[in-house]
Amino acid sequence: TAAIGGGLCASLRDYLRVGALVLEDGVAQGRRVVPAAFVEGLGSGDPGAFDHRTDPEASPGTTGYGRQWWRAGHQVVARGIHGQRIVVDRAARLVVVVLSSWPEAMVPAADAGQRSLIGALRDRLAGSPAATR
Repeated sequence: TAAIGGGLCASLRDYLRVGALVLEDGVAQGRRVVPAAFVEGLGSGDPGAFDHRTDPEASPGTTGYGRQWWRAGHQVVARGIHGQRIVVDRAARLVVVVLSSWPEAMVPAADAGQRSLIGALRDRLAGSPAATR
C-alpha cells in the first residue's frame, strides 16, 4: 500500500535561518546558496485554483501555493501541521517563526490567532529599526 508522509524537524534557530534565507533571496553570509528564481517562485502557483476550494476558511487571504510555501500578500509562509509556521514578509523585512503543539493537525481558532499575532507584530515593527535587522 502506498503511503506518503513528510516533515522537517528543526530547532527554532534553524527555522529562523530558513526564513532569513528566503528574506535575503537565497543569499547567506554574502554567498548565493539558493537560486534567486527558486526563492522568487515560493508560493507561486495557479491563483485560479483557490477559486475552486471547498473550504475558503482553511487559508484566508492565500493567493498562491508552490514549492511547499503559501503566498498571502507580501508574505510567503511555510506551514506545518500542529501549528508550525515560518512567515517571511519582505515588505516589512520581517521573519516570524511559530512552533506549536496543537492537539490536532489543524485548529482553525488557533490558526486565526497566529495570523492575528503575526499581523500585529508586523504592524508594530513596520516602522521600527529593529524590523530591518
